[in-house]
Amino acid sequence: MTAPTAIFPSYAFDGSVISLSLADLSGLTAAEADAATGDGRKVAFELVRQIQARIAAANPAPVGVTATKNTPTGLTATTVRQGYNFNFDLDISASDVVNAS
Repeated sequence: MTAPTAIFPSYAFDGSVISLSLADLSGLTAAEADAATGDGRKVAFELVRQIQARIAAANPAPVGVTATKNTPTGLTATTVRQGYNFNFDLDISASDVVNAS
């Protein structure tokens, strides 16, 4: 099993709320993360980007999960589309990740 703090060092859980430090999401500014005026697309993108990069770089690698970044696809002269793939080994009886122990 991989502890959440192995992927996000600032990870915290208080029993009902999961939180991360903005420092763990290096491509996200405070303005972009603001709950009232920020950009949810930017928050989602940075979470996916960081999750993929951190899982791919983890040593030891997490058991039962892989995260890859696709080759960008050009849309226009100034825009590309970036895809990410996440694969999880699931226990079919529970439809949950397999026990890593």
